[in-house]
Amino acid sequence: MRLIENRYLGFNPFRFDFKTKTDEQQWEKFHAHQGLEFLYIYQGYGSMIIDQKIFQIKPKTLICFQPFQLHKINISINQQCPYIRTMLLFSPESVDQFLKPFSSLYSLFKYLYKGKLQQPLFDISNNHKIPELLFEFNQRSKIVKLNNMREEFILFLISFLQGLRDVIPQNSEKISSPNRYLRHIEKALDWIEAHYKEEFILDQLASDLHLSSYHISHLFREEMNCTISEFITVRRIKEACLLLSSTDLSIQTIGKLVGLKSDSYFSYLFKKNIGMTPKQYRTSLKDFFMNVDSDSSGNIHSSVKLT
Repeated sequence: MRLIENRYLGFNPFRFDFKTKTDEQQWEKFHAHQGLEFLYIYQGYGSMIIDQKIFQIKPKTLICFQPFQLHKINISINQQCPYIRTMLLFSPESVDQFLKPFSSLYSLFKYLYKGKLQQPLFDISNNHKIPELLFEFNQRSKIVKLNNMREEFILFLISFLQGLRDVIPQNSEKISSPNRYLRHIEKALDWIEAHYKEEFILDQLASDLHLSSYHISHLFREEMNCTISEFITVRRIKEACLLLSSTDLSIQTIGKLVGLKSDSYFSYLFKKNIGMTPKQYRTSLKDFFMNVDSDSSGNIHSSVKLT
């Protein structure tokens, strides 16, 4: 059984599922995610095990799951009390640069991302801002055009972190506490994020992580269900998609910026992963936006994934 869910290994930097409802008699999950996850409970009672500690779950609870943090959730459900929650899952790397200008929010973000959390569960029964922000973001996601969705998400995340400042004890010692221990796979992902635009050399990654090339390759495939090269390709193509949709840079320039110096190889990998060439992708986005302008039914709805 795979415990690490590859929910957004592809091209979606965030996922937002608003007020998902479960009526089953018993709901249980034991897994981890690659991203930073926030789970807000509207209805449902149960328990959660994380880092060998048991926490009680109840309505108006907000839970923070750090990347690759194994957790088990068990919810007891009946007809009078279904399990209703909103889930926000996103790639920390995709928002890091946008949060850096806000020093206090950035410190909080890094603490939630890599810090040693005093506890992952917060009672927000006296805080109405968080559920209101989730509701407003869901409403906005229905009317915002696809090319503005990334900006909308960043603005929402800034407001969300501001709301969390009222929930999480703002003790400077806690916020600046040492980072939690990072597993080898997390260190590998951090290394890739810093070097994916460069030529990939497996021996360099292994050396920097003080592991053998065989060990890190085997570990990566075991945990991520893909090779390191495949993952780097996905990361490069995801960045290329962003640049194609948000800039007027030439396709050749974008290929080089994401670490693919050969124009033909860039087009080959892009088509292999996306199903169309970079030029076709850029054209399809322009056509999509024109259709949205003339047809309001082209808006995004409740479960939001951003390409």
